Amino acid sequence: PVARLSGSVTEAKTGAPLAATLSFPETELAALQTPANGRYEVSLAPGSYRIRVDAPGHQSREQSLVLKDGDRITLDFQLPAKPVAKIAGRISDATTNAPVLATITFPQTDFAPTASDTSGFYSAEVLPGTFRLRVDASGFQTVEQLLNLADNETKVVDIAPVSYTHLTL
Repeated sequence: PVARLSGSVTEAKTGAPLAATLSFPETELAALQTPANGRYEVSLAPGSYRIRVDAPGHQSREQSLVLKDGDRITLDFQLPAKPVAKIAGRISDATTNAPVLATITFPQTDFAPTASDTSGFYSAEVLPGTFRLRVDASGFQTVEQLLNLADNETKVVDIAPVSYTHLTL
């Protein structure tokens, strides 16, 4: 007994084909990669399946399906792009305005940390929403700031930490 499942994976807004990974959670089946044209075809034993589709930079999709012997089913997936927001700015000494080498993190998120360059500039792509930005630099007080970014928003966030040598006790 066998059923055939085929279809394509495309970008939801543009309809462009996507290379994607199709997996079958809670089964022993190996995941399969679609080529750049987004097309796939797989033979499966009759039964109940959950199919998960992942493509870089896009939101995942899942679909449940029951296959019977002899089925030939076409199942297309349209994946919307993940929303994105950007922050950029300069980290500089609050007293001297000199550039500061710092590590920028986003506590309680999965966002990748970034660092300022020798001119104090940094940038990062993040998911829209409300989150904390934390700046740590050797010899400076830690600075945290709450940010709220909308989809496709770019926000300039300059930070001026205070050097421990300029603190008054």
